[in-house]
Order: sequence, then structure tokens, then C-alpha cells
Amino acid sequence: MVWLAVYRLDFLKQHQLYFEPGLHHQDIPWTTEVMFNAQRVKYLSKPLYRQRVHDRSISNRRRTGQANVEYQRHYMKIVEMLVALNQRYSSKISICAAFHWQIAREALGICHSIRREPELQAQQQIAEDFYRRGIQRKMIDNMRGIKQTWHVMLWLHRLKQWHIDNATPLQASE
Repeated sequence: MVWLAVYRLDFLKQHQLYFEPGLHHQDIPWTTEVMFNAQRVKYLSKPLYRQRVHDRSISNRRRTGQANVEYQRHYMKIVEMLVALNQRYSSKISICAAFHWQIAREALGICHSIRREPELQAQQQIAEDFYRRGIQRKMIDNMRGIKQTWHVMLWLHRLKQWHIDNATPLQASE
């Protein structure tokens, strides 16, 4: 995350590391790209500050309906940005499994949001965007490890079943 570190301004300018205005959680691909470009990183295990999460935090806000549809589109964009980063840097650095795992993890979060969404129309919109943007394919291509593979396959089955019979809201157990 961005707040986990101090960055040199010349490093940010040299690698053209900027945020996309209005995109939520863009620190996910931003930090990934920082790590792809970093020549050295120093880790300190000593906490230097405390983070206070308040009830109006944009990250912890409960969203339903159209607000959730819009929010999940931000996550779909994050998945697309991570895939693009992995493709752009694959010839320059060795992309470890953790970066692929991260893509599948973010996509699985979108699946969970469909299940938690109480409004059928919003569920349908999120699922439609998920398939239209090819997020399911990106999730399959990047799943790593037995546990994550199981979760991806389980969610693809659930979404397919729900997609076929979408007259009732998706309700899945963990």
C-alpha cells in the first residue's frame, strides 16, 4: 500500500508512477508497479505510526445497489490494470506466483460482492460486467495454489449456475 513506504520523487517521476483520478484502491496496482521497478527495498518491522480507521472510510463503507455496481467496476479495473502490469513487465523481470495470485484474489472479491449484494438487478449488472470484461478468464489464467484454484473453480460453478437461473438472487455458503 502507498502508505507503507516513503518514495523518492525522482523515482516516481522516472518511472511515471501516478494515480488515476477517481479510481478507488489504485494503490494495489501502483504498489505492484513500484515493486516491479524498485532496485532495492528496505523493510522495517518497527511500527512508525498507527492507522485510525473511521466509520466514514471509503474502504469500509457498506454499498448496495447501483453504488455497489459502480464500486465493483473499480475492482474490475484494478484486475485489468494488474494483468496489464504483469504482461508489460514479464519480459523485464521474473513475475512470481504471488503477483498472479493477487489478480485472482481481487477477482474473487468481486465474486463475493455478487453474493453479498441484496438487490437482484445489481447482482445481474455486476455479473454481466464480470463476464463482459473477461474477468473470469483473467481469474482462471492467474489462479495459483490448490486453495485458490479450488475457490476459483467453486465460484465459476456458482456464477454459471446463477447465470443460467438468474431469476433468484445468488446465495452461496462460504
